[in-house]
Amino acid sequence: MLQNIIENIGLTKKEAQIYLAALEIGSNPVSKIAVKAKLNRVTTYDIIEKLAKRGLVSSFTKAKVKYYTATDPELVVNDFKKKVEDMETALPVLKQMNGEAENKPKVMSYESIEAIKTIFKDALATDGEILVCANIKELETHWPTFIMDFEKKRMEYELPERLIAINDSRGRFMREYDDEFQRTTRLTSGEQSFKGTTIIYGTKVAMISFAAQTGILIEDPEISETQKALFEMNWKTLTDDLTNPKPNMTVRKVGGIKPAETKVPPALTDQVSLF
Repeated sequence: MLQNIIENIGLTKKEAQIYLAALEIGSNPVSKIAVKAKLNRVTTYDIIEKLAKRGLVSSFTKAKVKYYTATDPELVVNDFKKKVEDMETALPVLKQMNGEAENKPKVMSYESIEAIKTIFKDALATDGEILVCANIKELETHWPTFIMDFEKKRMEYELPERLIAINDSRGRFMREYDDEFQRTTRLTSGEQSFKGTTIIYGTKVAMISFAAQTGILIEDPEISETQKALFEMNWKTLTDDLTNPKPNMTVRKVGGIKPAETKVPPALTDQVSLF
């Protein structure tokens, strides 16, 4: 246990053995430290000199015999704390050297359906509302179990969602189940249509093309706030009026909902859900 802790500060197994041996028996010649560490004298001498250069042991000579003393563990800890503090102080400069400005948005790309699913899984870890703009029919063509994988799981986590969907059979289906899925759905008006999916949660915005199996996730407070504002503007134009009526709700059990009946490419039927 102790040896593992000592190794975690950057010592090898033998270095840790020697430091602990020297610490336990106090100031002693190499020969006695070697016996305690269960290592040969030559190996112990080479290693203890390296430890001395790192400030983990000190030495003095008495009666022509060189004695080694392990540095007080508290001093070792304080030294490492100082090194960590120095590293933290230099971190902004190091990030700039690496091309990463402190306030620069983080951008990640995903290039497969399974990789894209991890974005939705990440959204389930948010504390706030999830905003989605999606062509459900297009989405379900490439992810047939979307409702059971994401929507049902989101409902179990009690995460609220607002959804803007295409006014087609699948969009209307999603809207019909709003009450059961703790969701509010509004449909596009008239002939409005779009492809792809946008999901906004926390300080993150994801733009996804399921057809191209590509997704881009941006983490940045300003960008997410801008996208939330644009979502709100669109949301307000899609009111529940007589031209966009909500179907009469029929009580159904969530567990009885079936995935969309879509023609799924053979390669997608073997997908293993990440959820």
